[in-house]
Amino acid sequence: MNRLGYDVFRICRRRRSQCIFLFLLICMLADLVYTFVTYRSNYQYLTFLTGGASHVLQILLIWLMPIWILLAVGDRYIEDVKLGFSSLISTRYGMGRYVRKLVATTFVTSFLLYFIPLLMNYGFALVLGWNVPKMEGIGRLHYEMLRYDQRPMAQMAWYQPGLVNIMFLLSTCFLAGFLGTVSVCISLVFADKRVVYSFMFVFWFGQIILPKSVIDVVQPFTEWQLERLGYVYGRSLLLCLVVIVPCLFVVARRKR
Repeated sequence: MNRLGYDVFRICRRRRSQCIFLFLLICMLADLVYTFVTYRSNYQYLTFLTGGASHVLQILLIWLMPIWILLAVGDRYIEDVKLGFSSLISTRYGMGRYVRKLVATTFVTSFLLYFIPLLMNYGFALVLGWNVPKMEGIGRLHYEMLRYDQRPMAQMAWYQPGLVNIMFLLSTCFLAGFLGTVSVCISLVFADKRVVYSFMFVFWFGQIILPKSVIDVVQPFTEWQLERLGYVYGRSLLLCLVVIVPCLFVVARRKR
């Protein structure tokens, strides 16, 4: 097993990471069952990200995404500093190699933290709603928007809903990966949980309350088109890079 794979495996074995993973999975499956019982929708419209019947759970898991990521993997460097592992590892392998490995591992594990539960949610939705007609569970206004809107995103949502689901699933997971990277970069500069947790909450919540909210690239089957989605996603990634690059620069300066 290569070094990155070993580090990912080591994080997955942490009790706290396992608890957060199970919490996310149980919430998503509970939302699936509740939505199916309430609306009995076609499987394409049962997924967690569509926000079917329970917006509360979606708010809990998406709006607080950086908190779950920090609890599972994002504050690993702070724990390493507290236990004295960071100095030992950086002395043995070099600070540059340690930081690269830490950033790569955090991105991968943050991505997987949301990818696996969301994929399982989609798989169980497929089982539950496979025989339900496509029209069931779609409100009349939603039907009019999807069926007769000639814009590319609306046409894709009607004729290729599976592709739209996968696109938004991956979009959400890549955002999780970048949020994890931002959190570990902030912790490399400020090894203080109060600072890191506060910053990540403001950083993410600020993007949610903007007029063009980051939630637009998380929730499928809305009225937003590719231009808006591309703008919002690009803005979010740019904001992540605005934090990541200076933090890594500061860490690199400290090595000298």
